[in-house]
Amino acid sequence: MIRIITKANIVTNAHYVAGFAALRHRVFVERLGWNLASATQSKGFEYDRFDNADAVYMVICNADDEVVAGLRLLKTTASFLMEECFPELAHGAIPNSDSVWEVSRFVVDPCPVRTAGCHALGTQLVWALQSYGLLHGLTGFVSASYAGMERLLRSHGCRFSRLGSPRTCDGRKIVPLSFEISEDILASVEGRLLEQSRPGNEAAPLQAVIAGFAAQGLRLSAMVA
Repeated sequence: MIRIITKANIVTNAHYVAGFAALRHRVFVERLGWNLASATQSKGFEYDRFDNADAVYMVICNADDEVVAGLRLLKTTASFLMEECFPELAHGAIPNSDSVWEVSRFVVDPCPVRTAGCHALGTQLVWALQSYGLLHGLTGFVSASYAGMERLLRSHGCRFSRLGSPRTCDGRKIVPLSFEISEDILASVEGRLLEQSRPGNEAAPLQAVIAGFAAQGLRLSAMVA
């Protein structure tokens, strides 16, 4: 089930934020070798100064209620990662607007044991972004992401552009991206989820995914009246 965590409900959902930080540590620090100046790295959690009261988290849990995918959203009218840590990536001004938010720490657990039975985790996150954006009147997202994010967005029919040139960091290419939010993109991502839910795919029933989204108030363009 996907969960959206904000300062309004973090008191009862802090363990999911901690689970997300543990997943970030396993993937970004242990697997990818990020050298981060985080005081909590040695404890098995990856936090940074952008994990503040205004951060919005989207996390997906497996049947054991472990976080196996997630991302963080930050308003671009306040402190956000791209502007403060990667300003040299952009050719020109980085968007600062109430209608454009930043996506960071987008991650899917690579462990097949923990993700067994989970359905199209990357697609769910892209779908959640589009739905959340439409629900809150946003027009787009920005992100300093690995080049693989471009492939993910392209495969789901998302419209995006580079805000500047790629940069190699710790041996991997990082690109500054801007991508749109729209009803037709939501429908395209929805179609991708349907394709991945056809008989024969080892995935949870799509109805379970729909229920999880509806429980969070997310938009489903053609599946919920």
